[in-house]
Amino acid sequence: MGDVRLTANTASGNGGGVCALLRDENANCQSSMPFQLHAVSGGTMSLTDNAADSGGGALFANCISPGPAWTELASAPESAAAFSFSGNTAGYGNNVATMPVELGFDPFAPLNTTMRPGDQLKHRIRILDGFSQTVKRREGVLPYTVTVQTCVGNCQLPNVDILSTVIRTFESDGLIVVSPDNQPVTLTWPWDQSASSDSERVFVPSVEVSHFIGGALSGRVMPPLVRALNRSSCAPGTSYDITVQVCVACPVNRYVVNPDQHPCQTCPQGGICDDGSTVKPSVDNSVFVAVGAFMRITSCPQGYVLVRDDTEGVESLDQCVLCPEDSYSLETALYPDVLTVSNVEEATRSGLCIACPSGASCVDGNVEAEAGFFSYVVQERRAGALVSKVFPCPKDACTGGNRCAKGRTGPVCGQCASGYVLVGEQALPLSCFCPWCIDATCSSPFTRRMPGWWVSLKSACKGADNTSCVKRVAGDECQWCGDRVSNAAAWLTPIVVIVVLILWYGVSWHPYVAKLDDKEEKPDEQDESALKAKAKALATHVDRLAIRDNVKIILAFFQVSGTFVTVYNVPWPFLVDRTVRYTSGARFDLAVWPGTACLFTDFNYWDKLLFYTLVPIGGALMLGMPAALVMLTGGEKHEKYKPVMNRFWLTFMFW
Repeated sequence: MGDVRLTANTASGNGGGVCALLRDENANCQSSMPFQLHAVSGGTMSLTDNAADSGGGALFANCISPGPAWTELASAPESAAAFSFSGNTAGYGNNVATMPVELGFDPFAPLNTTMRPGDQLKHRIRILDGFSQTVKRREGVLPYTVTVQTCVGNCQLPNVDILSTVIRTFESDGLIVVSPDNQPVTLTWPWDQSASSDSERVFVPSVEVSHFIGGALSGRVMPPLVRALNRSSCAPGTSYDITVQVCVACPVNRYVVNPDQHPCQTCPQGGICDDGSTVKPSVDNSVFVAVGAFMRITSCPQGYVLVRDDTEGVESLDQCVLCPEDSYSLETALYPDVLTVSNVEEATRSGLCIACPSGASCVDGNVEAEAGFFSYVVQERRAGALVSKVFPCPKDACTGGNRCAKGRTGPVCGQCASGYVLVGEQALPLSCFCPWCIDATCSSPFTRRMPGWWVSLKSACKGADNTSCVKRVAGDECQWCGDRVSNAAAWLTPIVVIVVLILWYGVSWHPYVAKLDDKEEKPDEQDESALKAKAKALATHVDRLAIRDNVKIILAFFQVSGTFVTVYNVPWPFLVDRTVRYTSGARFDLAVWPGTACLFTDFNYWDKLLFYTLVPIGGALMLGMPAALVMLTGGEKHEKYKPVMNRFWLTFMFW
């Protein structure tokens, strides 16, 4: 046979050029006409401009399973040696096609294998021929229907639990949309009541989706298209409805703990339920935890009382209630024992919150020290509750809210920050001290040259630089005292103190190292008797006048009164204020004298406490060394016992 040409042939069904209707539609296409047609002696079959309304514009056969060679003929007809195709058209398979073989999923809209109850079956299906081509018509739609069923188990078995059944028709593109917009198919998912308990709901693990065409196509009955679906839990913010067996979104202002097991619950008064999946605390740092099907409050921050009632049906009343006005709480409210009540009324009148202390303001359940006061949190021994104790600060030291004025730090702002020294009531920078003021234009009684520390005790102000100083005058204004300043004068105070201590220490040792003359060593009885009589008369006169005791009382009074201005935040009368300031030198507070303070700029409160505690003890030990040596080397029999002991009491007790 030579070359064969088939041109411009048409068919209202299949096979525009050649249509082979085999007796056995299940025959293998590899051994079937027309695919066995081939040219003899090098001849070819040319098929041009043939058309079919259904399948196979050039060649069609009602067979199945074409072999690899014929599959290549459909996918790459230009490579077929015995055939030549050009301009052929058809509903499917412009060149070659077979009869419909099976149902399949559209690769662009497949069926997911894992779905939630309530999800829609949005996949698409199609009919495939032996070449896996989508079966369709060139004009119109396929005259078939597909039944889609969801079942618990195999939908083909009798007495199976069928969940849903829909019948769909093909569209012009040869596809079936299982769940169109106007007829959505919602997947229901039953729960196994026999396997469930009161505390846990058990679901069937999988359902089956089955697709099948009733009757035969071209004399062939196609097997159903089946896919098993696994269950995914309901999404957060939804709850499984046992009536309709789907996941339903929680309404506004509701939440759900476990979407598969619990219904939606009313949002608690102390929470915010935005998305239905969680309860966000409306009060920062309060905590809700899941207890069964409910979110229950377990803690509230400081300044709040926890309200929670375990009576069934009132779970939505959980909340944190702010302490009443002018009261506070420093403890975290913890269910069930700490600051916990069962209703709001009890929270406002229970007295669980503490009355606001004097010197502080209580806002939003928290306590804050006012200006001039400093607060500390302490734990009461009896009740064990945390309370705020408020203490007055030195004048102008505390600015409120436990904040210290510039240059101050520490408890009640009573310490100086690094680089500052405490002078009177103020913490002043070291650059503030002027050793003495020379300019006579200062409007102050102290314009003449004098030690700078005395000016500083008059409340000096910070200078512009280290070579300038200012001094507070009437009206609390700062004026310049001059620029001619001798920084070396700052060392005057410690030098004078050191010299005095050396002389004092030398005086205490003098009786021990001095030589006794013969009269002192061996006084005759007459001289000794006269000396004792004079001493006794002098002592009697001194005791009668009470000079020593009065001096001690006066000195002690001014030592105590000298602390009033700095310790007590009181508006003292002018004369009292000036008197106390002028006599404050009786305190002998070496640590705050500018000269000493400049040597020890890093002194803090504890350093000063240690200084004040150890210096007197060390001084007593040093002054008592001569007396100790006398006692150890002879006691009262020592020849210098009396003068050494008398000098010890004189230097140690001042007289």
